[in-house]
Amino acid sequence: MGQKHIKWDFTGDCNLRCKHCSVGNTYFDSKVSELSLEQKLEVVDKLAEGNIASISFLGGEPLVKGDAFYKVARHAARKNIYVTLVSNGTLMDAESIKKIFDAGIQTVVLSLEGSTAVPHESIRGKGTFSRVITNLKKLSKANASRKKPVCVKINTVVSQYNKTQISPLFDMLSDLGVDEWAVLSLGPIGYAGKNIEQLWLTPDEEIQTAVRLAQKWTAVKATPPFKLSPQFIYPLISDYIMDRYGLALPSPSICCTAAISMGFISPGGDLFPCDRISGPQYAGKKMGKAPIRPLSLLDHGFYEIWNDAYYVEMFPFILDPKTYRFYQPCNRCKYFFDRTCNPCPLYSMDSAVRIPTCEIAAAHLGDISGGNRMSRLGVTFVSDQDKSEVARADHQDNPFFQEKRITRRQGIRTFSDKHQTILFNPYTVEFIGLNEMGHYLWGLIGKTDSAETLHRETAMVLDQLVSHWVPLEKRKFISSREMGMNVDAFLSDLKEKGFILNS
Repeated sequence: MGQKHIKWDFTGDCNLRCKHCSVGNTYFDSKVSELSLEQKLEVVDKLAEGNIASISFLGGEPLVKGDAFYKVARHAARKNIYVTLVSNGTLMDAESIKKIFDAGIQTVVLSLEGSTAVPHESIRGKGTFSRVITNLKKLSKANASRKKPVCVKINTVVSQYNKTQISPLFDMLSDLGVDEWAVLSLGPIGYAGKNIEQLWLTPDEEIQTAVRLAQKWTAVKATPPFKLSPQFIYPLISDYIMDRYGLALPSPSICCTAAISMGFISPGGDLFPCDRISGPQYAGKKMGKAPIRPLSLLDHGFYEIWNDAYYVEMFPFILDPKTYRFYQPCNRCKYFFDRTCNPCPLYSMDSAVRIPTCEIAAAHLGDISGGNRMSRLGVTFVSDQDKSEVARADHQDNPFFQEKRITRRQGIRTFSDKHQTILFNPYTVEFIGLNEMGHYLWGLIGKTDSAETLHRETAMVLDQLVSHWVPLEKRKFISSREMGMNVDAFLSDLKEKGFILNS
């Protein structure tokens, strides 16, 4: 079983105006609705009822809210939710560090753009570097005196300002004793979109930045000073660097978990499958047949939103290889085939996608399929095929994606093609693969008016399965807990009858 994680933009307020801020346009250039303290505490209660395992509080800058933030964080920790604070690090002092420990916050993530003031302050503003370093040292000192220290992580967004800072920053973080370093890619949205010409790396520059990081990591990988997460590259780039330069890098795992194990809450309390889909460019668009829409946790229960139609539709959208048919070179890459790398599927709603660094890697490595082909899922991909021609083939009637059938199954999310069916239990975050007979039965359940129309042995199984369904007209009276138990019972019967593949 997996766990559900929430990213929560606790506030739209911030004391900085960073050049690469992804939410600058949304939060700082106009008035943003924000929950009151009492409403935020209510949202935590609803998340706890939804069995949320962890919350990352972001912004804006959560610490600008002072004691209100610590009250909400403490409330979440007391509900046995793992709490992470993501901060720019400038507002921390001895008092706030004590409050971080007292609130039960378990991870603190600070931003650092270089080993000296120039690259950091070129992005985040004058005087910010010394404050972050001072506060980071204070946090490390406080950690040393605690029986339960907080995990300290550093985020760095790679850009033109710090592309040569990777090696000295690596050394500085080693000396500061941080637990993890995440090196992140630049997203061309928000203020970053406005400043893209100042910030953006060419594909060759991005790869060379990764090479510099690999040189440092290779030298220390036997006794690494911290966990390294190079999230600004794709797994194929790790292969390329090893093959061409003989240097090692931890292979990043880039997976879309929207509507599966991740959710995003806006400052105003709306729950979305991810922060990207909450943007105005996707409002009103459809996921399958369901329109993308904001749903407030003040007005709805967690599972009422979590099992909303477009969340359900998003599951097959993420898993379906057809979503990525125009992603180059993803549509022929082994890391896409095994789901190690799953680029954001939302890009497919806008245009074809090219990942230039991976194209450079593919040109060097040759065959990157690992012996796999998209056709293993019953789909043939021709990269230069006309988009409209492929689209016509996609519009065939597929009963697996009919909204009525998904609704009757109490939120169980499905992906099916010609050869397989994958079920997802949204309550336990559990993937379940059906064998051939289970795949066949799943296609029959809900398509026939009467189980008696099936073979006698199949009807006996279906009678037991149907007993776990909740009639559609009674669904609104069923609690989320009962609904989750209902789904568990349904899937348990499938497993007991031998229709689920052994994991």
